[in-house]
Parts: sequence; C-alpha cells; structure tokens
Amino acid sequence: MTTEDTEILLIKNMTLISVLIWTLLCCCFTGKVQRIQLLSSINIRPSEMKPTKS
Repeated sequence: MTTEDTEILLIKNMTLISVLIWTLLCCCFTGKVQRIQLLSSINIRPSEMKPTKS
C-alpha cells in the first residue's frame, strides 16, 4: 500500500466516524428536546384543566 492509499482510507474512516458522531449528537439533542416538550406539556396541562363552574 502506498501513502496515497492510506490517506484515502483515513479520509473514508474519518468521514464515517464524523457522520456517526453527528447522528448520535442529533439523536441525543432531539431526545432532550422531546423530553423538555413533554415536561412542559405536563406542567401546562393542570393549569389548563381548571374546573369550570357549571
């Protein structure tokens, strides 16, 4: 293998690793956002469900 071959392999591996890292980061971030939305919706619901006088 020449140095050019090893450089190409390194570049391919780096792109693959970076894509995996970005995917994991995006999944973690969207998961946190969904949890925050869920918590905020839980906190909002009781105030919305105030008993109305009939």
